[in-house]
Amino acid sequence: MSLLKVPFLVSVMGCMHATMTPPTHTPPKSEQLPPTGLELVAPWFPYIPKAIVLGLSICEITTIVASKLPSDAAIRITDLLTLSTPTTALNLGITPIFLCGWALNLTGTLFRVACYRTLGRQFTFELSIRENHKLVTTGPYALVRHPSYTGAILSGMGAILAHLSRGSWVMECLNLHGLGVRRRWICVGAASIAALALVPRMNKEDRMLKKHFGKDWENWKGAVPYRLFPGVY
Repeated sequence: MSLLKVPFLVSVMGCMHATMTPPTHTPPKSEQLPPTGLELVAPWFPYIPKAIVLGLSICEITTIVASKLPSDAAIRITDLLTLSTPTTALNLGITPIFLCGWALNLTGTLFRVACYRTLGRQFTFELSIRENHKLVTTGPYALVRHPSYTGAILSGMGAILAHLSRGSWVMECLNLHGLGVRRRWICVGAASIAALALVPRMNKEDRMLKKHFGKDWENWKGAVPYRLFPGVY
């Protein structure tokens, strides 16, 4: 077990926070499209992955640090977080799969943050047409039409890999090694569910932009035909 893993875990926490936190204030109701279906609960959804990743990361960081300290309090904390099997804390560490998950999480977050910066005040978690709204076709939006969703999916998949890799708190201290065997399917399943859940929203967003920008949007769609992943979808 190595303290070197701590900054990587902090990075995953920070990336998930950046991915799931609105970069701008909620736009006025007059600029928003009325939410329908899953959009009605969408404002609460980002709190779920943020809370899960925060909780798992804090548990692992605390276990790593506490197991390095000789105090009675640290021993009790380690005992609690390892379900009375403190030797499992020795198995916490960095693995190739963890590093792949961390890199995917970071890449997805950087891609999503690039979308925040490219759109500026026009980027909102609510579907909206802002005052003096402009059609942005540069940066990530020159690759796919909904790149912020691409970034969120990659970031989420990376976090799943990081916390379900051998050497993680979930796998070692909770003794859930069976999840590790299925992690590839968990990642694929999570990404597929996210993509399918986003289809109605992307359809609605496309209709909104087409209605507002007309021919300019049509030209952009012709130049950038893919929604999430170039050459795939």
